[in-house]
Amino acid sequence: MISSITIKDVATYDNVNGVTLSDLKKVNFFFGFNGSGKSTISKYLRNLTLNGQQQSQSFNSCSNIGYDDSLHELLIFNEDFIDENFRRNADLKGVFSLNQANSAIDQQITNEETAILSHETLKSRYQSKIDGIEIDKKAKTNALITHCWNQRTAFATFSKISLAHSGSKPNHLQEVRKVLQTPNQVLSLQQLTDQYQTLYEKDLKEVLQKINVKAYLAIRRSEVQLQKLLQDVIVGNEDVEISGLIKALDSRSWVELGINFIQPDKNTCPFCQKETIDADLREQLEKYFDKAYKHKLAEITRYRELYRQETNSLVSSISAVQNVFNPNNIASNLILSLNTVFDQNLEVIDDKISHSNEKKSITSVSSLKKCVSDISAKIKANNQLFKDLDANRQTLLKDIWGFMADQCKQEIQDYDLRLLQYSRINTLATILRQKYSYKIATARQSIEDLRGQTVNTKDAVDNINLILKNAGFEGFEIDEKDKVNNISRYYLKRLNAVTTNPVFESLSEGERNFISFLYFFQLCIGSDDLQNNVSKKKIIVIDDPVSS
Repeated sequence: MISSITIKDVATYDNVNGVTLSDLKKVNFFFGFNGSGKSTISKYLRNLTLNGQQQSQSFNSCSNIGYDDSLHELLIFNEDFIDENFRRNADLKGVFSLNQANSAIDQQITNEETAILSHETLKSRYQSKIDGIEIDKKAKTNALITHCWNQRTAFATFSKISLAHSGSKPNHLQEVRKVLQTPNQVLSLQQLTDQYQTLYEKDLKEVLQKINVKAYLAIRRSEVQLQKLLQDVIVGNEDVEISGLIKALDSRSWVELGINFIQPDKNTCPFCQKETIDADLREQLEKYFDKAYKHKLAEITRYRELYRQETNSLVSSISAVQNVFNPNNIASNLILSLNTVFDQNLEVIDDKISHSNEKKSITSVSSLKKCVSDISAKIKANNQLFKDLDANRQTLLKDIWGFMADQCKQEIQDYDLRLLQYSRINTLATILRQKYSYKIATARQSIEDLRGQTVNTKDAVDNINLILKNAGFEGFEIDEKDKVNNISRYYLKRLNAVTTNPVFESLSEGERNFISFLYFFQLCIGSDDLQNNVSKKKIIVIDDPVSS
């Protein structure tokens, strides 16, 4: 029990000494004039029953000896009690636990339900974030698949090639990713088109015909000898008397030509048709055009014939190639060029024979060596293509995939980077969603636990109604309004009334005081919390302004 109370620095009590009520008994009666501070004592004691946030700081200087919250239950009947239980709430809060325990439980449940709504909102927000990520991820995935698939249109004209995964866009994307794992040189679309034309559209055959390389080398050797002969100045024997005349008239070629027309048994000049060719002239002409002269001319003539045969052999071999292999007229053009060079060289040789004392020069076939080599190289490349046709077609397919993969490379990199961002956001959102799911489950379990802690107040209400009737108050009673969270809610109602509107304020002062005190009385004879307060001793305080 409380043995002493000190009231200081509040209401009418000074802040120095205040008033100490000591040697208190089991029952104590305080009286005094209005405003002397009686109600302040009840308010201070009531303040002790409130939690930290609800307690008034104005009683900080007040104290008591004897009250222990763990041992005692303070019950205060004053204006605050009536205001809290009747005026501020249209519902009658019940008797046992509704004022303290049930009321606190009801508030806790309300707080938990409010928390659940808040948690549900946050959980829904993070779930929406997760759903939004999935929607955006699906859209970005479809866009990437479509972009990669559209690269196939560049090869729509490659009708003889069948690209893999023609029936599955996702598998096409997987193939592109696989290709990107082993980077290779990427060919241009034009290079791929040229290869396709070569490997599929052209009638690729093995070229068995070859350029006669031996003829080419023989021509080169003949050219060396011919160049020496053509550069040699060939003249007759100048020791012969007629040589001076031939030289003065510069008529060597004319004379040499005319000798061929002199008939052995006649003296007629082949030019003037007179009898001027005698034995002496014959002898001088024979000596002038001696064996050395004739040998040199014969040598030129021999090499001319050899050169003609060799050039014909080379041109003939190229013509054979032309009949089966002539890309971009490369063989035809070479034949024209060779024939032009060879014909011009033969004319030069013939002119040398006619004018043996003049230096001449021919064009070497080596000027067309690159063209000859190009044809040989193309024949070799063609035959290699033919030999490796299947392998080359497989390589072309690989290069096509390499081209498509390169066209998708940046988009895939951007997509993968976005996936990492999605993953981080999704992980965080999932953790937070689970966090609030756990909080919701915890709050719901707490609500169930709280509902199991409520106290049945029906007996107390029946007792109040019985006392009302026995005391002659038959115009109103306490009735159950509803039941929320396993807690009955009561209200004052007038008998035979068709409405449940609050009637407390319509009662007379005596009726209000009586019903309020009956309500308080049930708290005093009952328990505020059957689980926790059943063993506590009650300290009951009744303030006279509402009991007088």
